[in-house]
Amino acid sequence: MKEPIYKGLESEVIREIKDESIGLHGFLVINSRVNGLTCGGVRIHEDISVQELQDHAKVMELKQAFIGLPRGGARAGIIANYDLSNDEKQKLMNRFAELVKEELMDRRWLAAIDIGTNLDLIQNMYKHIGVDIPAPSKEIDNAGYYTAIGVMKSIEISLKIKKKRLEESTFAVEGFGNVGSHLAKILHERGAKVVALSSSDGAIFDEDGLAIQEIFDQFNRTKRIGSYGKAKKIPREALLELDVDVLCPCAVDSTINSENMRKIQAEIICAGANNPVTLAADEYLYSRGVLYLPDFMTNAGGALGNMVKFAGLTERHFHQLVDGQFAEKIIEVYRLSQSEKIPPREAGIRMADDKFNRMKAEKEEVSKSNALYEFALSIYRKGWIPKILLRPFAFRQLQNLIAR
Repeated sequence: MKEPIYKGLESEVIREIKDESIGLHGFLVINSRVNGLTCGGVRIHEDISVQELQDHAKVMELKQAFIGLPRGGARAGIIANYDLSNDEKQKLMNRFAELVKEELMDRRWLAAIDIGTNLDLIQNMYKHIGVDIPAPSKEIDNAGYYTAIGVMKSIEISLKIKKKRLEESTFAVEGFGNVGSHLAKILHERGAKVVALSSSDGAIFDEDGLAIQEIFDQFNRTKRIGSYGKAKKIPREALLELDVDVLCPCAVDSTINSENMRKIQAEIICAGANNPVTLAADEYLYSRGVLYLPDFMTNAGGALGNMVKFAGLTERHFHQLVDGQFAEKIIEVYRLSQSEKIPPREAGIRMADDKFNRMKAEKEEVSKSNALYEFALSIYRKGWIPKILLRPFAFRQLQNLIAR
């Protein structure tokens, strides 16, 4: 069993979903709702537990609160081989959807992609049960890039706190998927030295810095980090223990835990993954002076980017929000951690929980605001009003959601 990420989780819904005739076994966990609504991904993997899904439902709740989206947090998991064909995955997901149809109706649970699933599988799952595809899912556009931009901003803040310069710092990026690959490219383009990368097949290391664009191009062809022959191959777990300034976990959860926490040498941990550091490891690393800003904040750029696209705004608006309200909230969390002498992650959870509870208490006001906003968006999408009229209103709405 994996180590806990959060203390004392109590979920509203924990449902075991089974159909032995097709080999379906999974769970739906709904941690919370706001005005009856929740959201969170569907994952397919051999190693899934209720505790893990509760942890991920909680991180979704915290992330929604951070960016001000009035929804709770949920997570679903189907226990099956990650490498199943899409047809086999679709069969399991369609049956899963049939058995939880009441939650998917009327967008009560807004399902999203996660490990082992993709947008086509989610869309087909909705179509199978006769539910219109929720509009936000249609707007997903390079969420990995948006997530990486948020992580990059968090790195800049962390380096400033530690009085370090980007171009003089070394970086190790765990995971070379949608987030990790974009983050490595952004770091390289901004003059940072990325010395280590990993993917599912292993890790590579070069103390002089890796040729990121060359690796990126080769990985797109082979889908293997290990196929790059100009760097030293190291075990995946060894990447986490390298003597670097900044460690960026962008793979799966719980990779930094009580077993390896004493071997971590990085001064800064800035995550693109959800829940990469267990509760025990977070407390230990904080006692050693390692700076680990809350992952549900540092990796919230993907959720924010999708909100920006859904609102009909541009990438320029996204960067303005990241440089403005997004960064201000992260700095606010760090200041709270300093004044209360608690880990930044604990400070972030306090702030997000408080904001989430306020959103629940204000649900009627929030509902009216959302109704007006969605009405304006529907008119905009029909071409009845020009973008130039909606954008200032939409941008202010997003600024207020994050800042409140």
